[in-house]
Amino acid sequence: MAGEAVWLVGGLDPSGGAGVLRDVATVRALAPSRPVHVVVTALTQQGDGQPAAARVTEANALLEQLERAPTPAAIKLGLVPAALASLLVKHLPDAPRVVDPVLAASAGGAMGAEPAALRPLLRDALVTPNRSEARALLAGQAPDAWLEDVGALALLRKSVASTEHSIVDVLHTPQGERRLERPRVAGPDPRGTGCALATAIACGLARGASMVGAVSAAVAWLDEARTGARQVGPQVLLP
Repeated sequence: MAGEAVWLVGGLDPSGGAGVLRDVATVRALAPSRPVHVVVTALTQQGDGQPAAARVTEANALLEQLERAPTPAAIKLGLVPAALASLLVKHLPDAPRVVDPVLAASAGGAMGAEPAALRPLLRDALVTPNRSEARALLAGQAPDAWLEDVGALALLRKSVASTEHSIVDVLHTPQGERRLERPRVAGPDPRGTGCALATAIACGLARGASMVGAVSAAVAWLDEARTGARQVGPQVLLP
């Protein structure tokens, strides 16, 4: 039976700039009445100008968070340390899944995630890597071949092509690709926008939107949030 909650699985960044705190604030902005369940995979230290670090959640503590969770309408995954990936594969319920594959912090520093360990969690998921994460995940494969190998539902490649006036994201699916072109919107691009985008897509899927509809609406919302300095987390989206 479908649930109402959005599950947010990822690292806890005490600064609020990224991770599950950013995710919670995004759900509150887009779906304030929808229940949220947070599953913390690691306590991270980042955003202070130093390389990031992560303290991985103990396996028993992770299982306790999963066991007391409500039935999800959608699941968003961020940081998944390799040590916990197999547990999540076994215990995550069946629900629309968006994976923002956090492999390293924007300021550098290991976070404990590895592409090989993350791979089983990508099956039947919409995957939203940044450009460096996409290179690490695909490892030279073409997107269509990679989707077939991994069994992912879709791959959203962001900022694949851009000009002074436009920007193009590409949504790859086993049925083909769809180019999502829009006018370039000048504005800040602070840490945590990848988290916010993936969570916004999960909110759309939780409402029953199509994949293309959920992605398009999330991209448009984030552009507005960035340029209007809208509050989408504990920090205002400003440089």
